[in-house]
Amino acid sequence: MALMKQTARNLKRFARYLDQSIDQTRLLRARTQSEWAALVAAENEARKRYEAEAWAMACDAESEFDEEAMLAEAEGSASVQALDDEDEQNQAEALTAHQERDAALERHQRHLFLQRRAIYQLREAPLPHQLGLLRFFELPDKAIWPEVHPAPVEKWFSPFKLTDDQKSFVQKALATADFAFLDGPPGSGKTAALCELIHQLVSLGQRILFCCANSTGLDQTLAHLAQQKAPVSILRLDRPDDEDGIRNRIQTLSNLWWSLPAMSHYSDREIDSMAERMVVETANLTCATFQHPDSTLGAHPVFKDRSDNRPLTSMPRFDVLIVDDAQSMRFLEFLPPAMTAKRWILAGDLQSAPLIDHRALVDSLSHLATPPSKDSMGGAPLFPAEHQRACLVIDRLLQTKARQPGMRWLVIEPMRVLDWIVKEMSAEPYADLAIARVSGYGGTPKGNKLTLAQLRCGNRSVLRLLTADWILIDRTMLIDAADLLPANLLLTGPLPLEDSHPMVMRQKWWLAQQDPSFHETELEMQSWLQSHNWAQEIARLLTKRRTLNRWQPDWPQSSRDSSPHSAAQKKKQLAQQLETIEQEIDALCPFAIDLSAPLADIEALALPNVLDLLLQGVDNDGESALTQGLMNSQIDIFTERFELLSQQHRSHPTLSGLARKLFFGDHTSRDAKIELPQWNTHLFPNRCMWIECPLDQIQEEIRALLRAMQAWMEAAPKNNTLPQISAVCICNDLNKFFEFPEFAAQIAFQYSSLEAFQGCEADLILIALEPDALTAERLSAALTRARQQVVFLGPNTPERQATMQALQAFPLRSAIPHYPANPQRDQP
Repeated sequence: MALMKQTARNLKRFARYLDQSIDQTRLLRARTQSEWAALVAAENEARKRYEAEAWAMACDAESEFDEEAMLAEAEGSASVQALDDEDEQNQAEALTAHQERDAALERHQRHLFLQRRAIYQLREAPLPHQLGLLRFFELPDKAIWPEVHPAPVEKWFSPFKLTDDQKSFVQKALATADFAFLDGPPGSGKTAALCELIHQLVSLGQRILFCCANSTGLDQTLAHLAQQKAPVSILRLDRPDDEDGIRNRIQTLSNLWWSLPAMSHYSDREIDSMAERMVVETANLTCATFQHPDSTLGAHPVFKDRSDNRPLTSMPRFDVLIVDDAQSMRFLEFLPPAMTAKRWILAGDLQSAPLIDHRALVDSLSHLATPPSKDSMGGAPLFPAEHQRACLVIDRLLQTKARQPGMRWLVIEPMRVLDWIVKEMSAEPYADLAIARVSGYGGTPKGNKLTLAQLRCGNRSVLRLLTADWILIDRTMLIDAADLLPANLLLTGPLPLEDSHPMVMRQKWWLAQQDPSFHETELEMQSWLQSHNWAQEIARLLTKRRTLNRWQPDWPQSSRDSSPHSAAQKKKQLAQQLETIEQEIDALCPFAIDLSAPLADIEALALPNVLDLLLQGVDNDGESALTQGLMNSQIDIFTERFELLSQQHRSHPTLSGLARKLFFGDHTSRDAKIELPQWNTHLFPNRCMWIECPLDQIQEEIRALLRAMQAWMEAAPKNNTLPQISAVCICNDLNKFFEFPEFAAQIAFQYSSLEAFQGCEADLILIALEPDALTAERLSAALTRARQQVVFLGPNTPERQATMQALQAFPLRSAIPHYPANPQRDQP
């Protein structure tokens, strides 16, 4: 009984997080609907007012119908008509944007309902085939795991020569009764091992649900299976209208049955239902993606009723669930498909930093709420936006750079933000910090508050303004109080005053007498507070802490790092970095309320991927194997179910070595063992390059780069001509870029987002990401997609250097050089 209570307690944490996420989505949808209703009401009111004014003008006009008046009236009618058409177009565009946003929120909410159904069934009514999932929620010393002995394989089906590591994984996966894990760097042969496993399972008559990050990864896996001539009946959920898509196959079978006289006594609904069941039951390989689960996994009949509270499944629909690119899948995303299978096989790269959905993380942090009560659908705001803004302002003003001798600040914020600043500073007072607040137009002052009436009559309490380090003032009162405020103040926001105003002139004169760093600090403060918010900063710090905690300082030393103290030095540096991040998080968190529980839930459940959570856990002090991880709590169980692929088969050794050095701890057991043609070192002096250019000139740089590559390929010796080169530009907004069809003959060039390119590869990878989107996780993921060359395109900004210290390893070049008409290709 105690064990069951402990398991239920651990599951309740996930349920609480999901309930909070669903409530946040409901609030966002409600806000979207209210914004749209307000927009429509405002437009209708403006149109009625315009029509009334036009009618009044028409009634007052003279009734003379000469030719000029008729022409003027016609021109006016045409202009009004054009204006109306433009308004209708703008309204249609706004309606489309609203519908798309509302649809996206609705899909996200249905996905959350699906996850909640899974976690509640696992908590309240688990089935026998879900016992392996429940073991992760039990106490590590109480969970009983069956032993795994590798199964013998009589025949290998892969057309490629499998390594010993790949064969060992297949044997473990065939023998396990619950979990098996495959870890390997990009290009190490995970797809080949999974295809061999699928072929073996299908030959044993088992049904498989195969999940991948995107459709491109599914295409690659199915192409490998086609080479093996595996006896698979494929059902694809990611492309429902294709030949192997679920809708197309159901419709084809229904049309056939409708034409048969023996089926005439069945209704259309009965025929469709039977066709659906036939298609689902006869497929031994069901393929889906998990990046867009509503349109893929949600398309399967098992997940049709997504919004109710019934159990997700009453029986195992699949014998095995196989997840490729599991480092991109969250545990809560893993649960719905996992509930329908008897066994679970996860493959991915533990060392690669996972791509985190920062938008969803920031959204979760922005809408922290109290747990919902029984009488309400959602909880009250736990940490409202005004409180978040107050904590951000306080943290920024307490920075060392903002507290130099002689620096005093005029804090210009809305009234609610100022109220929270006062509460926060009262909860955690600073003895050496004097604060005064200008508040209200009359009444009796309390504490450090000063009224506008006191300022005007010269009350002696006004002297506090001369000694205060911070003066807080509501921006709506600033115009009335500007003449009465001291001039020796730095401003956290721009003054809503003209340049000729005395307050502005006095403040400029005072700044001119000070050190130039005063004005620089003021401008930096104003710019930073305008472009940042609390949720973004906390999300950045939580992500950074998660990335550092995943780093392994005890990896074997490389040949280039022979110092015996290097491992200890790295561990010390890691501890210092983590301590700094902890201090920054503590400084941003409020003192008036306790956010430790919701932040811990978000960090534990939203940041780790399913591989991290199951194998490495989130903390060593947890009460379950899920929080501690199999690697930390039950190493024997982990070893029996885990296999590492150590050889790199995709990238050039220089690229794979750089990725290990920058992101993977320079693990010496992952040396690349491939044979690729050498590229011209004159065209590309380094395997990784950074071409510095403004964001608006990236396309010109890409065109110059492709032109140089084409000239080099045309000048290559006939007996050593390279095949067509594949080049991919990784970017965020695909609409900002255009294609280059003139290079299509020799260079297969395309644009793609990094998420859509997961599991794929290309000879040349171009990275053109915005400064705020370029993170260590994205750079490591893009670097490991390239076979031959990586080129980073973008400006050399302080934001990039601060975020991406790894870019220092990229040789910096100002532009693509001009090459002669017939460049000679260097021989290897």
